[in-house]
Amino acid sequence: MSDGYPVVLSIGGRRCVVVGGGSVAARKLGALVESGGHVIVVAPELSTAIDETVSAGTIQVLRRPFASTDLDGAFLAIAATNRPDVNRAVVQAAQVRGVLVNVADDPAACDFTVPATLRRRDVTVAVSTGGRSPAFARSLRLALEGWLTEERCLVLELAAEIRRDLKSTAKLPSGKAWEHALSDEGIAHALAQGDRATARQRLLEHLAARS
Repeated sequence: MSDGYPVVLSIGGRRCVVVGGGSVAARKLGALVESGGHVIVVAPELSTAIDETVSAGTIQVLRRPFASTDLDGAFLAIAATNRPDVNRAVVQAAQVRGVLVNVADDPAACDFTVPATLRRRDVTVAVSTGGRSPAFARSLRLALEGWLTEERCLVLELAAEIRRDLKSTAKLPSGKAWEHALSDEGIAHALAQGDRATARQRLLEHLAARS
């Protein structure tokens, strides 16, 4: 997967099938639910974590072995069982139907891998090792979690507001100007103190200096 093409998929309302009822399946389906997918879990038995999600009414469950027709109309599928033969059956059914498929712990069989993801407000950071070491990806995500503070998310909101204002005047700064301006930690500090006016002024001054 070193030649993989990173994308963010819009799965809202789309059929996403998770085959498996254990802890791996539970981790996989959480992100699908969070992203608005219509999640169907296929498994004869379910872990406690999945049972709790079922109780919340956010997923549909088929308590039986996998059948190839479960992927009819699906957008993507995730094979997360501890049985290689079942996982292979999921891959084959997906390939026949043109459904994107992911197989837990088998990057070579995947159309896509699932990165370690950090979400804060409108910021999404995804870290992938191409399936080589999910633990490394999670470790890096945790490091980024410490950096992506609430104040830095507020910087995004301020930058978007200023960009919108400048766009209406046809005076958009260059990408380099934005990079320089947003590297000023004083902007995030001002926002942390509730001083939006100072933060805005600093950002505009940096942009003007690089125009």
